[in-house]
Amino acid sequence: MLDALQTAAAFACLRAEPGVAAAMVMRSWAALGVREDGGKNRGRWVDAIIEMGGGDDEDAPAWCALACCAAWYTACHALGLHPRVVASGGVARLWQRQTVETATLIPVSAVREGAALQAGDILIRGRDEAGARRIAAGQSAYGHAELVVRYAGGEWIHTAGGNTTGGDSAEGDGVYDKPRGHRVDDARIVGFVRPLVRTLVSA
Repeated sequence: MLDALQTAAAFACLRAEPGVAAAMVMRSWAALGVREDGGKNRGRWVDAIIEMGGGDDEDAPAWCALACCAAWYTACHALGLHPRVVASGGVARLWQRQTVETATLIPVSAVREGAALQAGDILIRGRDEAGARRIAAGQSAYGHAELVVRYAGGEWIHTAGGNTTGGDSAEGDGVYDKPRGHRVDDARIVGFVRPLVRTLVSA
């Protein structure tokens, strides 16, 4: 058991790096085996995640982007923080609607040249290379989003996300933790959204 000082220290660390907490939330949903149940994009847990991310579960929307937003909201609420990120169920909109006050956008080219990723960064990719180009150009296109869990250079980005499978799918049945989620040189990747946060309560 953690004593009071250890608990306070852990809380302070997570408050300083809320993306770590967001990634932990997504991975916990994967560990719980969150899956669609009762229809496409439906289920007790899936409905809740859609609502937490800012969507309407009655619409049964594609929920990968909403899952990323829901993980951030859940983590930040527990830490007395509020994510400024402009939430969206649309992957292209999640990339395109951010401002310097809501999130930092990291083009994938910067990562390939050595820019660091952090846990909780939202990976944005097109369904295909043409879709990635359209998203980057500010146009509408189908895509997919997952949270970065870990990336320390090399070939693979460890991700976790919803509406996917254990493999390379942008249309799946649940939340999965994927140690080999995406290759950094995947031409479908547009970049990464790093939500900014504000404090709601004092530590």
